[in-house]
Amino acid sequence: MAKKEQWVPDNLADMFLTNAERFSDREALRYRVGHHYHTLTYGELRKEALALVKAMTELGIKKGDRIALISENRPEWVITDLASLFLGVVTVPIHEVLSATQMATILAEVEPKAIFYPGQRVGAKLLDMADIVAKVPQLICFEKTSDDGRVLYFKGLIDEQDLTTEDEINLENNALHVDPDAVITIIYTSGTTGHFKGVELTSRNFITNVVGVLTDVTVSETDKFLSILPLSHVFERTVGYYVALYSGSMISYIEDPSKLSEVAQAEKPTIIIAVPRLYEKVYAAVMQKANANVAKSIIFKLAFAAGKRASKKSLVYKLADKLVFQQVKGAFGGEIRFFVSGAASLPKNIGQFFETLDIPVLEGYGLTETSPIITTNTLKNRKYGTIGQKLPNLEVKTTKEGELLVKGPSVFKRYFHNSEKTKEAFTADGWFKTGDLVDIDENGFVKFRTRAKEIIVLSTGKNIGPAVIEERMQGIPLIDQAFVFGDERKHIGALIVPDKDQAKGLTDEALHEAIAAVLESDVNKHLATYEQIRKFVVIDHPFTVENGLVTPTLKIRRKEIEQKYSNEIEALYQE
Repeated sequence: MAKKEQWVPDNLADMFLTNAERFSDREALRYRVGHHYHTLTYGELRKEALALVKAMTELGIKKGDRIALISENRPEWVITDLASLFLGVVTVPIHEVLSATQMATILAEVEPKAIFYPGQRVGAKLLDMADIVAKVPQLICFEKTSDDGRVLYFKGLIDEQDLTTEDEINLENNALHVDPDAVITIIYTSGTTGHFKGVELTSRNFITNVVGVLTDVTVSETDKFLSILPLSHVFERTVGYYVALYSGSMISYIEDPSKLSEVAQAEKPTIIIAVPRLYEKVYAAVMQKANANVAKSIIFKLAFAAGKRASKKSLVYKLADKLVFQQVKGAFGGEIRFFVSGAASLPKNIGQFFETLDIPVLEGYGLTETSPIITTNTLKNRKYGTIGQKLPNLEVKTTKEGELLVKGPSVFKRYFHNSEKTKEAFTADGWFKTGDLVDIDENGFVKFRTRAKEIIVLSTGKNIGPAVIEERMQGIPLIDQAFVFGDERKHIGALIVPDKDQAKGLTDEALHEAIAAVLESDVNKHLATYEQIRKFVVIDHPFTVENGLVTPTLKIRRKEIEQKYSNEIEALYQE
């Protein structure tokens, strides 16, 4: 049977406006204010965005100008983005968790005509870079402030607009004629190096990526997305926002990711998009609960053994589902069709765990420069332990060393004001260099090995990819975070951040012995001799965005960690 041909909108404004007309009365966004949930329908969202277009025009913001958007996920983020798409303005989303210094670096480079921000938390950072902010013509806050007039109130700007039918027709007509190949966003990525690069992306980049994803993954207007990852990251922006709007789906925003289960039970989403760490924590919590007593442990193990072997239509599976699986599903509202995992590798056993529950986890892979999806597993074709197969509208190949190269319409063309880095990013014949080492099997499934720049070379000459080892370590309930090192040393070592709940009540000595035991039983036996962790240091403080040891997408910054813990690492090799 031939695949259904996907609709290809002219630009992102066309994508939204078409569905705003088709699904005018359907809920587009759902969000919480205090103890109450509020919604915006597609029709209401369209009105808000058009009103903001008119307000931005009156403020002198025009096609081609840049605006900075520094905020957590909330309806105002979406309204600002849509208005910018309608007007042809370039949005520069900035992670709100970045330091004032990091934000200042980006703002100084892009010279925005306006900064949109949520309130006091970001406002305090803006005060710390007053010299740069002083050059920005407009500051627009999503919350009311007691400012002296320098800051405009977002809702006030929208409410004071008197939109006529003629206004709406003219504004929509202009939006539909925005060039699909014009830059509509600059997304800054620091990767694990700490050096910011602004990736320029267009409507065509995003649309072709959305269409490529939806060729083999069905999403419809009846789906409900639960938004956890930051919209300032391209993964959430494409998969959790543009895919949803393309499909006429509803998006719910969660204020506190730690309350995921509580919100999911209330919202009953059908699709959740997250990083592997979330799924690992769910797995660890379920396993801990299952091992609470002997009876529960036996029931749990028997149910999962049966679930792995039996057909989902069999009596055995149905009994296991009733006794165990439904309890886990209920923690997510009970209506999940599938999870999506990205931004890091998903441990194979975690994917298989959810598969047994009949909740597929579709792991994908990509980069900001590719808008972002390059490969993905699908509902019909998935293989745990891999990052899936390439999208149908992309070409991929590997170098002799195994680096993945990609070509296609969702690949960016340049970094903002950085021709040198742009040139370095491509081969002479135009293939984008991902910097990731992979293996591709006979069926086209891609297996991630490691970042090429992260390879550890021991003094013995052996090469080791640390990411796979760290992934396996972090799958252990007792270990929250792990960092593997050993470049130019005779063996590798690790820094380990223990899980606070699991480590509670243990002395330092007992904790060290417990970690050593699980490393031996659950990690080392799966590794080559030269890859095994023989020595490690337990550290008290986690790697966070705030302390600069992970990126906003939770990738560890290796150089920064090695510098911070250089004394501990050196001491380990002196023992």
